[in-house]
Amino acid sequence: MEVTLERIEEVAPDQASLNAAKKLVQPAKWPSLFADAGGTLLWGECQGSGSTPYRMAVALRDLGAKCSCPSRKFPCKHSLALMWWRVEQPERFAVGEVPEWVALWLSRRKSTPSEAGSDAAPKAAKSARRAAAAAVAATDQPAAASAASQARHRAAREQSILAGLDELDQWIADQLEQGLGAFAPRATEQCRVASRRLADAKATGLSVRVEALGPRYFATPESRRNGMLLQELGGLHLLAEAYRRQDELPPPLRNDVRRLLGWTTRRADLLASSDADRARGTWCVLATPRTTQPDRLVRCETWLAAVAPEAAPHHAVLVDHVPASGASSWLPPAPRGAQIRGELVFHPSALPCSAILVADEASTAEAPTAQAPTAEVGEPSVPRTAVALREALADDHRRLAAHPWLGTRLLAGRAVARRDLGGAIWFTDEAADVAVPTEPQHELACAPLVGLGAIDVHGLFDGAQWTPLAAATPLGPWWNEAL
Repeated sequence: MEVTLERIEEVAPDQASLNAAKKLVQPAKWPSLFADAGGTLLWGECQGSGSTPYRMAVALRDLGAKCSCPSRKFPCKHSLALMWWRVEQPERFAVGEVPEWVALWLSRRKSTPSEAGSDAAPKAAKSARRAAAAAVAATDQPAAASAASQARHRAAREQSILAGLDELDQWIADQLEQGLGAFAPRATEQCRVASRRLADAKATGLSVRVEALGPRYFATPESRRNGMLLQELGGLHLLAEAYRRQDELPPPLRNDVRRLLGWTTRRADLLASSDADRARGTWCVLATPRTTQPDRLVRCETWLAAVAPEAAPHHAVLVDHVPASGASSWLPPAPRGAQIRGELVFHPSALPCSAILVADEASTAEAPTAQAPTAEVGEPSVPRTAVALREALADDHRRLAAHPWLGTRLLAGRAVARRDLGGAIWFTDEAADVAVPTEPQHELACAPLVGLGAIDVHGLFDGAQWTPLAAATPLGPWWNEAL
């Protein structure tokens, strides 16, 4: 179907975008304009403010569009301008072979539920909503209508996320094309723009992850920045591909992928789930760190270790998100060093760790989920571990293979704290065959552990550095006062 000005006006997000698109219809700004032999696709390049032209493609069937620019509007002014060129000067479009990036976008687009649509899809959707509303009013079935509405919203969000992943792919490709060394001058702004587009696509979890990449890049020692950046970009690409192919994943890993993209599970649904792992016992509070996220929420964590573990998982984390303005009033379930008796219900995962805490059934037979677990402060102690550091690292490698997006995770093992010639603190096994460095900002807090011999350490590990949270030493329990 050929494009017309009337169709362009229908798909434009607002009048301002139309005005901006008209101004872009200048030959000097367009180094290339192409159409496929069948007249179903347009693609081209438009010179923006940067050195690299923006690339965009348009499917003429429904005027679906893709552009590499950072605009938050869809279609953007560049895509609208490409359509405008087709209306005013179709002879400028050379017939060419569809490039790989356009074919990839089109194949992904056709695999989504949107392929079943047509030019009248927006109007049909509105008509369907009106029809559904009328049917509900006529038959008085609010529960069925609510379920249908939720299903429509979920389908729309799935489609939106898939479109956002296409934008993420292009963003990653741009970073690699421009070179890792060029990332620093534009890291903050580039990550913020990409994050906003993912947020608009309703991939909220991925949005936070991308925006945090900028600050994390600058917080990483300069010698490790490029390696960290390459690893993170690879992880983002792998996560996007996993989401597209989630139906091929084992159910636990599929849950992990969806949770990382931003899908959440209500507490009531998790408690009622038969797939959720449960563990009842006594848990020691190792630490309660807080991290301010780019979305202005504070992530409040409570890390727990089983006092007398009989079966995995031996560690767990309880996570709360609170507004930054109210973070100072947040209180953990129990203070550091306390022991909590209760049941943990874990989010379904390839490696269960994130959980919610419910009361021990023995404490209340009528409503076990309505009461808080009991906590005992008493004499603080840190659970022992019989696992050597070498074995703990080997197990961590196996866990990472099962769940490639673990991020910062808990590592526990028997280790020796040592100083190198430069004064940095490392943890090794007793034979000093393996070693992991301590994060520099925590070296002062870890200094008392040097010279104590083999100790049982529980800490957070990001794959490169270890941040001890607590340790059982010959002199008694040690807690990281920096957290």
